Amino acid sequence: MTASAGSQLVGFLADISFVGAVFGLLLYGCWMWLGRETLVGLGRLSLVIAFGAGVMRFALGHTAGFPFLDLYLFVLIGLFLLLEFLFQMSVLGLLVSAVASVLASLRYWPLPPMHRVLAPNAAIAYWWVLRDLAVTTGAAVMTLGIGSALLLYLHRDRRPSTQVHPNDLRDVASLLAKGAVPLFAFGAFCAGAALSLAPGVLAIWGFACLVVLTLVALAWLAFAGQRRYSGGRVLLLTVLNVLAIVAYASSGVLAGLTPGGRIP
Repeated sequence: MTASAGSQLVGFLADISFVGAVFGLLLYGCWMWLGRETLVGLGRLSLVIAFGAGVMRFALGHTAGFPFLDLYLFVLIGLFLLLEFLFQMSVLGLLVSAVASVLASLRYWPLPPMHRVLAPNAAIAYWWVLRDLAVTTGAAVMTLGIGSALLLYLHRDRRPSTQVHPNDLRDVASLLAKGAVPLFAFGAFCAGAALSLAPGVLAIWGFACLVVLTLVALAWLAFAGQRRYSGGRVLLLTVLNVLAIVAYASSGVLAGLTPGGRIP
């Protein structure tokens, strides 16, 4: 396969991911509004198609210009489909489809070019890969956990759909909270190991954000263990988690905008 054909194929697969996410958003939205159970299967199929396109893009070794956003989207959809299989969490499909639609549409936005961030040596590259895998997976887990908690906050003890019971949502939210903490903690450890080998302003900022994110995830875990999603603490912890993730992501974005792609 030539470079031009490979680039066209990757672009086509990215388009399929976007279309699948948009159709999933529409179908899950119609299901939440109309209550027709047949729409759930169609929405799930749309996300399966988007997920399959992501699998093929990673198999080809190419992404659409935002590799870790692509990885986040890949893990988010894959984890949601797993929860669908185990717990029938179709009620989270609207959230997942909305996030996937926004992220998959980034390739169509007039954004500044992002440089590939280069590691000074192989040891630092090793720690960076482990850090990014852990944090990206943790962010996807936390997204689904926050979505479950907000649904419980809005619906209280009422069933958000005919397929999901509030106790099932509580179980899933608690399980996801338990998964996010070790992922963020391991990511912070890897970031600290890389920082000890190559200190820098953005590296210090990223490590500090990961430490804060781990602490916020611990607070979220303690809150989820109470199984009571009422009051302002739900919104407060949600905002803190989102701000910590965005603050950490800013370090990677600033590094990608740096000429030469090196962290100063």
